Amino acid sequence: MKVSSKIVIPISIIIIIIISIVIFSAALIIKEAEDSFRSVSQLELHKQLNKLLIAGSIAALMGITGVLIVAHRISKPIKRLIIDAKTISPGHRNWNPTIQSKDELAILSDIIRSMNNNLQKYIDSHVDSEKLATLGCLGSA
Repeated sequence: MKVSSKIVIPISIIIIIIISIVIFSAALIIKEAEDSFRSVSQLELHKQLNKLLIAGSIAALMGITGVLIVAHRISKPIKRLIIDAKTISPGHRNWNPTIQSKDELAILSDIIRSMNNNLQKYIDSHVDSEKLATLGCLGSA
């Protein structure tokens, strides 16, 4: 499945922000470690570096988790809408989209629902017209 750049760009921005926060936090901890290095032993320096490693790991895990959650929340309704649209295409006209949100996807879902309803009305009127035309031909014969 091809992923839209409108989805990838916000996720990329979130990743960049998270990485920037991790780097900034690491820089602060390193600066603190350098400042305290002058007055502390090697053991204290290792403790500071361990704190840096733990803080960086936690921030990275939180960032990755956040990105995965956002990506899932964005892609799940899109995938559902694709499945719903594919349901309409072979002729299942009594179907309605199942997107439950208040964003652009809900608008798209409403448009697909309206298009489906209009198509059904058109088909029904066309069938009715053909029935009347057939009856008219039978009546005149």
